[in-house]
Order: sequence, then C-alpha cells, then structure tokens
Amino acid sequence: MSDWSVRGALPLYGVLEMTGDETHWRGLGRGLRTLLEQRVVQKRHDDDPAIYEAMSPYHRLHEDAPPFLVIQGGNDTLVDVNVARHFVEKFRLVACRASITWSCPSPSTPLTFRRVRAPRRRCARRSPSPSRWCDRFQS
Repeated sequence: MSDWSVRGALPLYGVLEMTGDETHWRGLGRGLRTLLEQRVVQKRHDDDPAIYEAMSPYHRLHEDAPPFLVIQGGNDTLVDVNVARHFVEKFRLVACRASITWSCPSPSTPLTFRRVRAPRRRCARRSPSPSRWCDRFQS
C-alpha cells in the first residue's frame, strides 16, 4: 500500500480560504464565492457551508498539520495577501508540532515574480528556495 500522507505543503499564491469570508478577503470574497458557486461546487455557500469549509485549508488546520512554506506576493491581484497572512497566523496558533515559513517577497511583487526580469526579482531571490525546502521531505 502506498503512503499518501502529506509531508509538507507549498502553496504558491494559494487560495487558502475558500468560503469567501471578507475578514480575510477585504472585498474580494464575493468574487471567489461566486466563482465557486457557479463553476466549481455548483451549490450555494449558504445552502451547504460545510463543503466550502471542507475544501478550505484555513478551516482544516489542526494540531498535526504538515509543515508549510507559504509564498504570496504583496501585490497579488487575484488572492489578497491577507488571506495568506491570516492562514499563517492561525497555523502558528493551531499547528504547534509543525513549522511554517512565510515568504512575502516584496510589497510590490506581482503574481509572476519568479518569471519576470525586473528590479524586483532581486527581492525574490531572498525568498526560501521552494525546491530546497521540498528536499527535506524526500523519503
């Protein structure tokens, strides 16, 4: 039998909160919820909030959560940086046995910060190397 346990997670600009709660999304939650209701879940959030929480990493955090390396640009226009910040804060409170590394490369970093040649790229080089971080979990 294969071992399917998660040894570490590396969300790159991840949608870590899937309910569209404006506490995290600062005005963008309604758009996420509309997308999920119409295209993904095809069920209204108000009719079945449990399914949205079940697919939301933020709502699934627990004491035995695996280590995370969260990378989020400060100027991402798709996922508000506060979603990642709130996830990291909750992770530090709940998952006391695992480590979390938070990387927000630069306040003005766009979504594709690793792919564009720009002055800001120097800031991205200071971020933890995702490949080296993942090497820790090879069996």
